[in-house]
Amino acid sequence: MASYQRGAIYTGARCIFSLKGQKVGFASQVNVEEQIQHEPITVLDNVFAEEYAPVGVTVTFTAQFFRLVGASLRKFGFWPAADHVSVVTMGELDATLRDHVTQQTLANIQRCRCQSRSLEVNARGIAGTNTQWNAIKLLDETGT
Repeated sequence: MASYQRGAIYTGARCIFSLKGQKVGFASQVNVEEQIQHEPITVLDNVFAEEYAPVGVTVTFTAQFFRLVGASLRKFGFWPAADHVSVVTMGELDATLRDHVTQQTLANIQRCRCQSRSLEVNARGIAGTNTQWNAIKLLDETGT
């Protein structure tokens, strides 16, 4: 196993989540996934694929937030108003995960659009909002 410097492990306590450059102080969890889609190259007279050809890249992420009184996703501009024009003209935004100790960016999630939101409330818990997002590109701390 590679050696590492103590204190160099990213933790939630060090991580700042931002949308449109605004720190989202009530975020509780973020999961980011980048997938390379591969299509099998299949030919006659062979039950096995010859190879898998890369055909696309998709980026998705989920973000969970504590629900603050008077602080909806719509109020912050992360979800469109409830009318046709706002839904079809809602612009893209960028999201970032940054380590506040080193100021290093862990993930730069580019050209995001929120695809769903849900409200979670239970009798003995804290209300939350769960969101799912699509994005065009994910850059890590190397900038690539």
